[in-house]
Amino acid sequence: MKAILALVLFPGCCFPLQADGGFYLNDASRVLIYGDDPARPQLDAAFLETYIATRFPDKEVEIISLQRDAAPEPGILAVKPAVLVLLGGNNPTYSESNELTSKLKAAMPSLRVTMMPFLAPQFRAPADASLDLLVSWNAPAVVSVVEIDAAAKRVVRSENTTVRELESDLVVAWSQDDRSLPLPAGAAPAGGVTRMARMAKINIETLQVRGLGSGQYRLSIDGWSMGEFWRESFENGIDLTLLPTPMLKQADRVRALMLEREEPKRGEWRHAVIPQTHDYEIAPVKR
Repeated sequence: MKAILALVLFPGCCFPLQADGGFYLNDASRVLIYGDDPARPQLDAAFLETYIATRFPDKEVEIISLQRDAAPEPGILAVKPAVLVLLGGNNPTYSESNELTSKLKAAMPSLRVTMMPFLAPQFRAPADASLDLLVSWNAPAVVSVVEIDAAAKRVVRSENTTVRELESDLVVAWSQDDRSLPLPAGAAPAGGVTRMARMAKINIETLQVRGLGSGQYRLSIDGWSMGEFWRESFENGIDLTLLPTPMLKQADRVRALMLEREEPKRGEWRHAVIPQTHDYEIAPVKR
């Protein structure tokens, strides 16, 4: 479905939302952030790139940043973006930004624009602003959600992943083909409990296993221990984004590549981001 531009007013800013509720960048190949200052950036381009790469491994979206210029139109038109993130300078009014948007859309009718006010870094960290931008773009939150009934030996739910070869005897084991990776902790805004709550909006990776006997169990992924958990923890659901999983280590590598400024190194993410099959095992802890 073709995206329809709609400006929805939020406190202090305007964001466009996609009419069908899908991710705003689904059909975008190039995003231009215009008006950012490299010395004091308002948005974290590497954060945005890492999210897109880890959540959509088969999709390549180029994110370009341009500093504000006295004559913005030529520079923006030269990039030919599908989506323009128009950052407010120190003083530009909404009407001035709207006038620029109208001129650009006259030349590029399919252009979609997100307008954001000036956000001084001391009041709003670039990663925080980027997280809010992704949420406003309806960024998918689920990395993977798996629910298993060990007693019934069946997969109750598998979202954004495929669970295969489930075994459930003394040890519960299966293989899992994920379609995306979690956002690494290093990409997240800082801030303790607040950070975790904010990241949870777009970084859901949970494992829930019911029907285990009483006691403690060791969770292993690809032969590596993720820790020991009581049965009740599995029943309530374990947040895998808080564990040193192989998926998180892979995402850390993607993040590191996104931070590289050299194109040959940055290009390696295409290989590094491909999700892998992982083998899970839940075994009773013997005392």
